[in-house]
Amino acid sequence: MTSTTAVDELTGEDVHAVANDEWQGTGGDEPPSPDDYAKNPAALLRCKFVQAQVAFNAIASFVGPLATFYLLFGYASQGPYEWNSAPLVGVVVGSLAGSPLLIFALMPVGMPEAVERRWFLRLRSANCPPWLVRVLPYLNDNPRCWRWATARLLVLGFIIGVVYVPIALLIARYALGPTLSTWTLIWFNVVYEVCLAVPVTALGLLGYAMEPNLDWTISRMSTDPRTVRRLMSRCLASIQMIIWPSCDDEEAEEAQK
Repeated sequence: MTSTTAVDELTGEDVHAVANDEWQGTGGDEPPSPDDYAKNPAALLRCKFVQAQVAFNAIASFVGPLATFYLLFGYASQGPYEWNSAPLVGVVVGSLAGSPLLIFALMPVGMPEAVERRWFLRLRSANCPPWLVRVLPYLNDNPRCWRWATARLLVLGFIIGVVYVPIALLIARYALGPTLSTWTLIWFNVVYEVCLAVPVTALGLLGYAMEPNLDWTISRMSTDPRTVRRLMSRCLASIQMIIWPSCDDEEAEEAQK
């Protein structure tokens, strides 16, 4: 395995050479080509699949929470609300786990086609800056624990929360509070969800792009020629990968058959 301390960034040819030596495959006869790899995380974030998912989830995180929070905090209960009350703090903290899990619950469904069209590329630890691997430990492609999507997403939520939670509470207390009206609370929570969805989607997809994780994810996606059955099977497999950490190599090979 190429060491990140020895190589900061691999060229396309280097990546292909490593892939030919180490690739174990998940149903294909040929290893990935150099064009299937992102040269660095920034190149991956420019992929069509990543950009489309960021835009979609930002919009969904506006529409869905707006209706939900209105029903919860504008209809089922009424303000005003204190800046440190459960309707505000609960959303700010709870979304750090809820948002990543909801966003990525069905994300893998379209990954096989995105990878095939090179709208979503593979990523190796050797192509990630060492400081980024330290900040996002799931960019280390060695530990098997990072194959479980939930582990990656909960760690990501915690990391983002270190920055987001203090800022959100300070804004609620000193810019909007200490007492918030019903609609002030609703709009605060909605904007928070949108601002959270962008880094969660982008940084979460970095974890999915790590080669062992991507190979494992694609191996679980059905290739049934019947569209409806393929879609239903993929949705079920995506939810299963969130619920429990089943990441055995033999099971992955069996799932692809």
